[in-house]
Amino acid sequence: MTSAHLGLTNQPIPKSSYDHFNAIGSAITATTSIRLSLQWIFAPSPESNPNSPSPVTTIVGHYPIIKSL
Repeated sequence: MTSAHLGLTNQPIPKSSYDHFNAIGSAITATTSIRLSLQWIFAPSPESNPNSPSPVTTIVGHYPIIKSL
């Protein structure tokens, strides 16, 4: 099947189509940003679930205590 069979041509896309797709892309980006920010704002706190795993803790440096004589 060739590109001609699929309705594809080498003709440039009209500017109005670019504007249409840019508007759709902007709306999708804005919607995704809103969803992510709402998930962050309304995320349940770890204290609300007593069975939730504890947060990860790390030790940056571990040095022995040296007492001078």
